[in-house]
Amino acid sequence: MQKLNEAAASDQTIPYNFAPDFFKSLHPDELLVLMDYANRTISESNQRHVYWANYILGEYHLMKGIYQLSDGYFERGLSAAINDKERANILIKRSECYIGLERYIKALEFLRQTKLISTHSEKLVEIIDLLEAYSYANLQSYNAALERLNRLEQQIADTSAFMKASVLSFKGFVQQSKFNYKEALQNFYVSNQYLHKDSITLIGLFNLRQLAKIQLAQNKNDKAIKMLIKAIEFSQYF
Repeated sequence: MQKLNEAAASDQTIPYNFAPDFFKSLHPDELLVLMDYANRTISESNQRHVYWANYILGEYHLMKGIYQLSDGYFERGLSAAINDKERANILIKRSECYIGLERYIKALEFLRQTKLISTHSEKLVEIIDLLEAYSYANLQSYNAALERLNRLEQQIADTSAFMKASVLSFKGFVQQSKFNYKEALQNFYVSNQYLHKDSITLIGLFNLRQLAKIQLAQNKNDKAIKMLIKAIEFSQYF
């Protein structure tokens, strides 16, 4: 309940992602409180609690890969949003759910709705481009994907190491989809260099899985197995 009170009372912009450690710090009783508020009738007295409860639970289940349940929480949270920033964050999260469900056209529709909202931070625009690029790549619209990734690569600041890792990772995915394995491997390896050595991120996990797929396609089974073992070790943190 304390975390929910802190979140509801905060004026800070909602984080794009909660770190895995945030959920590890939650007591089981706190998750039950969140579930209780997430399902309450929205009123002015509890609107902020309802919003944050649904956002946190949506993020929790998104991280676990339970996409339909996650989207249900985000849809509920959208009805409790009070400003454009909150609505934009929720719409982006809903697009991530549909990417997870491999329904990329639906994901692009949520991203289109996000762009219609006038209030955007620079970081939010970058995230929209990144998710659009990934969706277009999976729809085999490679030119549309690369257009966004190349634009991002030119715009992001030197300090945006995680975003650079993400852009290179998705460029690797585009090249992998086009069977350009040499370029794909280069992008994945450079992407990993931008991630901190002791960090465990979804991008790092994605890179390992894609590298394993490339090694398998090239009949380098031993290397593929090593990558998959490391990916399994990473998976336990999400």
